[in-house]
Amino acid sequence: MSEAAAPAQAAVTAESVPAPAAPLTGKPMVHAAPSYSSTGGSLASMAGSLVVVLALIFVFAWLMRRVQGLRPARGDALRIEGGLQLGAKERLVIVQAGEARLLLGVTAGGISLLHRLGDAAAEPQVPQPAPQAAAAELPSFQQAFGDQLNKLLGRK
Repeated sequence: MSEAAAPAQAAVTAESVPAPAAPLTGKPMVHAAPSYSSTGGSLASMAGSLVVVLALIFVFAWLMRRVQGLRPARGDALRIEGGLQLGAKERLVIVQAGEARLLLGVTAGGISLLHRLGDAAAEPQVPQPAPQAAAAELPSFQQAFGDQLNKLLGRK
């Protein structure tokens, strides 16, 4: 019996030993046991917040795809009926403009009318460059600027 009492007595003396003092304050240091319930709760809260944010991202992406197809009603003045991608920056587009259906060529450099659809007699129209005579009649920028400056300064 004395052997069974000795470990119990040793355990009592180990518990009665005072905690070591903190070096600066001299007060006994008390170590709190980690609280696993609050850590689990904060992890669950963080995971729930993450799920909510991801769900909002997916909802907004879905809404953007749905809204992107909606266009404000501006009448039937112009309407794109269809198109075909020919290259990285080249397309063919069929446009309904009032009563006329037009086949347009769209490139990085501009838009060209290729054909009027629905009218078999119409020939493809090639844009004509501006006549050189009209460009020759216009004064140069320097000359026009000089004239305006002289007017403002009151010179003849």
